[in-house]
Amino acid sequence: MEDHETLKRQHAILHYLSNIPPKILSLHGADNVTEFVLHALCDKSCFDLKRAAYFVDNPDFNCLKGVAGCAQDECFGDKCAWQNPKDFSSHMQSASFNQQVRDVMRCSVNGGTEAMKALTEEVAKDLVIHNFSVYSWPMKHGNHGVLVYEKGDNSLDHLIPNGVCLLGFCPIF
Repeated sequence: MEDHETLKRQHAILHYLSNIPPKILSLHGADNVTEFVLHALCDKSCFDLKRAAYFVDNPDFNCLKGVAGCAQDECFGDKCAWQNPKDFSSHMQSASFNQQVRDVMRCSVNGGTEAMKALTEEVAKDLVIHNFSVYSWPMKHGNHGVLVYEKGDNSLDHLIPNGVCLLGFCPIF
């Protein structure tokens, strides 16, 4: 049986995740909603990810494109991103890890599991993501979301699928 502290942490994460959809709606029309969501998912109050890179794999166009990146060492500080959207957007435009992720453009991963493993190893190495993990999920229009991430001290891997699917509701810019 899981200990009480782990259950409290799980409950806190699920509560945190349930507050993200209204915040997404508050940014209606913003191009970079994905950056806000990824930043929230990486927060220590949520999944506590040291680094996370989000990609969309589009087999129809044979393209794997970097969409957003978040690194705790380049965090926004004590300000709330959702309450300071202009400042946060400016910060993300100059965040080097985010720009590195957004510059990634590769061929689609049509080769299955082994091709995905080779590609994510290469991308993780290029982006200096240590001891990385990968989560991939189906998205609309036959696309796939891919998250390459480095866990923090309080990460709970088994809850990540409950949060990263929120990225699928964000526009790709």
